[in-house]
Amino acid sequence: MTHSGHCPLSFRLTTLQSLLPSSLVLGFLYFAQSTRVDEAIMSKEIQRIQARARELARSSTFIGWRPIAFELQFEPGFTEAYEWIHSASAQEELDSLCREARMLRYVDRHGPKAA
Repeated sequence: MTHSGHCPLSFRLTTLQSLLPSSLVLGFLYFAQSTRVDEAIMSKEIQRIQARARELARSSTFIGWRPIAFELQFEPGFTEAYEWIHSASAQEELDSLCREARMLRYVDRHGPKAA
């Protein structure tokens, strides 16, 4: 055991192998590896949706996070990013990006004194 009270992974696997049939241990190891792969894919989907949400916010076409969330709900990976887009921090970020983009568009059209 380590000083934190946790057993090293090699010790846990050796103990697991001695207690369970080898086919069960191999199944467990395969499941653990495929879970990591699934998490990596899910993470990429979330990152893709986050990047797309920010891109839409910077387009000056949207007024806030709700229309962006509506737009994104039809894209693959939105289900994985649902929790992120409904978090207060993401909503504040997207609303701010929308506001800035719309202000820049207004200034571009009407000049700096109009703002």
